[in-house]
Amino acid sequence: MSNIIHGEDEAANAQLLRKCFRALEPRGMMIIKDHIMNADLTEPRSGAIFALYLLLTTRGRDYSFDEVARWLGDAGFVDIRHEALPSPPFTSSMVIARKP
Repeated sequence: MSNIIHGEDEAANAQLLRKCFRALEPRGMMIIKDHIMNADLTEPRSGAIFALYLLLTTRGRDYSFDEVARWLGDAGFVDIRHEALPSPPFTSSMVIARKP
């Protein structure tokens, strides 16, 4: 999923990841590309600035790795990790998980 979770609230994202878990075959991979923020939601800086726009235009915001990892874990995913993308050009990163 690319640039999806920032447009939705926490409950909708948790539900979406549960649906993805059910749809995946065993050992299937879930990859989420988005602005994945640090714990205090201040880095990456471009994500923090983008979050201001999101507050005005969506039900969502940029989420921290811990928040995304919790949704994935609650849905049943394992081996959850955060991987940076080359910057520049990317200001976002990936959260990768696997269905057992």
